[in-house]
Amino acid sequence: MAQSQRKAVGLAQFCEGYKRVSGQVANDTENIETEQNRSNLMTKGHFITSLFLILTLSSCNLNYLDYYQHIESPDGQFYYGLYSDFSIGDPGFLVLKLDKKTNPKDLKINYSIKNGITGDDAEWIGDRTVLSNYDEAAEYCSNPKIEIIDKRFLVFSRGGYMFGLYDLKLEKDTFNNCCPWNDWASQNIWAEKGTNYKGHIPKDEKSDYGLWIEKNIHDKIKDYIANNEKNNPNR
Repeated sequence: MAQSQRKAVGLAQFCEGYKRVSGQVANDTENIETEQNRSNLMTKGHFITSLFLILTLSSCNLNYLDYYQHIESPDGQFYYGLYSDFSIGDPGFLVLKLDKKTNPKDLKINYSIKNGITGDDAEWIGDRTVLSNYDEAAEYCSNPKIEIIDKRFLVFSRGGYMFGLYDLKLEKDTFNNCCPWNDWASQNIWAEKGTNYKGHIPKDEKSDYGLWIEKNIHDKIKDYIANNEKNNPNR
């Protein structure tokens, strides 16, 4: 799914969540008898409404990129910066290759819910992206980080698993599955047997997203690093 589509989906999810929360506020108000609690709920409802209107209708800009970390390239010529992109829905991560004139911590790309980012900014990000990754299920998103192994393998990890590898020697995103959850969901046990499947569900890669990640992404990245280390004794 393209980033622009994810933004649209994210906004739709936000709107739907807003409706659910607003409805819950109304229902709770009917069931609470004290004026103090009634006042607190109204304040909460007004806050949610105000936040939604401000984010949606205002022209103020947010920063599209949320900084996590940066490291220097082995040759000292570049930085590699890890960021999450602004998303109301699916958590997304980007690894950007930046020249040394850019301070990775101060990088700012203006974004508004109403207008998104400019075409020039989107092109700028695309030209510098070496790895990109998002998760529709918002699973295994804790502790995102990047590291360079053996001065060659730029690895992106989150949730305890390696999700992406950029080979600095080949200048190639050797492992860069932007949406692994979609791949797993298209071949899991429910996709295979139907969404109403009620049979015995064994704990394997078709029923467990984590096991699928480990076998199809994490272990393959480990093997790629190990095999290239073995074939390069003078590294």
